[in-house]
Amino acid sequence: MQDLSYLKEFNSLGGFGNAALQAKFSEMVPAEVQGKTERSDNGDLVVYTFPDRQRGFVYGLAINPVDSSIKQIRLTGNAKGFDLVMTETIQRRTVNPKISASTFQFTPPRDAKRVKSISLSPF
Repeated sequence: MQDLSYLKEFNSLGGFGNAALQAKFSEMVPAEVQGKTERSDNGDLVVYTFPDRQRGFVYGLAINPVDSSIKQIRLTGNAKGFDLVMTETIQRRTVNPKISASTFQFTPPRDAKRVKSISLSPF
């Protein structure tokens, strides 16, 4: 899976609808990425698509150009003789939810041994 952490910058700078951001986005991703505006019942979306030629799929992100939020994730292609069209619509998103320190607790396995240091090659 590709690291998309750089997308946080786009969220903080004001959205994918901004022409300067679209230009920067185009510099960061393969030239095969295509962007187009689509009208929906809830307003315009900018849809970026990019092919995965090795697997034969086309991935897409439908993004609200006003707030940079991803509204849909799309996958189309052919898998083992089946035409596949999958659209995941994001209904609700909580940005940076508050998580208490007690939410997660790590319990090591019973046979785990505590060591002062460990050598990991090639680090």
